Amino acid sequence: METKYIQEFLVLAEMESSYAAAEKLFVSQSTLVRHIQGIEDEFGVPLFNRSKRGFVLNDAGRIFVDCAKKIALTQD
Repeated sequence: METKYIQEFLVLAEMESSYAAAEKLFVSQSTLVRHIQGIEDEFGVPLFNRSKRGFVLNDAGRIFVDCAKKIALTQD
């Protein structure tokens, strides 16, 4: 997993909108979603509940968000 995907995960978790997160990150929405799916595939578990309203962290995502914040801090 690329460390930049961790930052993308955190932005999506905060914004709960793939469109808004992609815009903030200056990537396409499809690229962002593909990166998030890659993280989920690597862990073998979904991290978000998806709906027409957006992306909301599920239980696994809430657990991972704490780890992701620590990883992001080490990259600064």
